[in-house]
Amino acid sequence: MKKANVMLSVAVISVIAMTGCNNSDSVVANATSTFKDSLVEGLSYACSPSNVTGKTDSEGKITCREGDSAEFQLGAMTFGPVAVRENDVITPYRIFPDNVEAAVNLAQLLQSLDDDGIYDEVITLDINKLNAVTINLDPTDSNFDTDADTMLSDYNSSLGLVLEDDAEAHMNNSIGDTVAPIVTLQGDAEVEVILDSIYTDAGAVANDDVHGMMTPSVSGTVDTSVLGTYTITYTATDAADNVGTATRTVIVDEPACQNVNPITGECEDEPVCQNVNPITGQCEDEPVVTICQNVNPITGACED
Repeated sequence: MKKANVMLSVAVISVIAMTGCNNSDSVVANATSTFKDSLVEGLSYACSPSNVTGKTDSEGKITCREGDSAEFQLGAMTFGPVAVRENDVITPYRIFPDNVEAAVNLAQLLQSLDDDGIYDEVITLDINKLNAVTINLDPTDSNFDTDADTMLSDYNSSLGLVLEDDAEAHMNNSIGDTVAPIVTLQGDAEVEVILDSIYTDAGAVANDDVHGMMTPSVSGTVDTSVLGTYTITYTATDAADNVGTATRTVIVDEPACQNVNPITGECEDEPVCQNVNPITGQCEDEPVVTICQNVNPITGACED
């Protein structure tokens, strides 16, 4: 019986080992990004859909799974989500890519919650100060500064919100953004449209290494009632005043001629007969076989 039990145990272990091997291909790799205003330590995050949770370390690192997005928490306040990509940098500008004011508002609060008020290199979130965040503040709200400052001072009269200009200058200096956004046209760089037709531009998108996806502004118009060449310019400017552009050329042209005269090569207003009978001068439905009028009676050749 002991021998049979041993053999059964070995068989079970083998099945488990084989199952483990078969599942090895399904393991999803980690994706580690850095949260930065200065480096932010102690910021709670939750990854989705992996459900990984944690806090940023002393280097501002956040580790999720590839394909995850992360939502962050400061006391009762949550913000995000934002995609987590390997070796990427997440900043307040990435959280609010089309709203600089909201990004600065978030930076103000992060800096205000530092443990000792010295955050040139690292913002270490103070657990006690995090308790002061009792409201789920919205950085996009125009009253954010007032609401945040009141919330902090109500909790502790010594607490207050870092000034907007100071917070923005600190964040931009810490990030060190010198790269312009990349603006990419949707559709072709050169488009030809017919006179008096309707033109709809395909648009463009912009991506910045700090801010993430941005919405570029557009300038230029196309008047399809007037022949000519027009330029549409898309511009994206990040918070560090780095500017990226892309242009599209739109040519308004006359429609192709539908009635080309086979003899003169000119464009006619009316349809031109392509099969003129050289004898009768009439227009035929089918190509006309030309009959020689000057046949040489000796050679049988057609003479001019």
